[in-house]
Amino acid sequence: MAALVYQGELRRLTGKHEETVNVTSMYEVMQYIAKTYGENAFKHARRMLVALDGVKVENINNREQTISAGSEVYFFPISCGG
Repeated sequence: MAALVYQGELRRLTGKHEETVNVTSMYEVMQYIAKTYGENAFKHARRMLVALDGVKVENINNREQTISAGSEVYFFPISCGG
């Protein structure tokens, strides 16, 4: 089981700050979001900065990136502006 921690618009769309799910890869995380919360939440998740146990995830569709029991996956909105 891994903790998914949502920020920004994804928190509003899921209605949750955090939840624990049974996933073993980033691909499964993204599929879980799409199936559970719909296409709009999936699109927002794809645009966010994602960190797995404090390390930026370069490829959120990676089936090979293992998520261990007790891992934390954070979704951060990307900020920009002047």
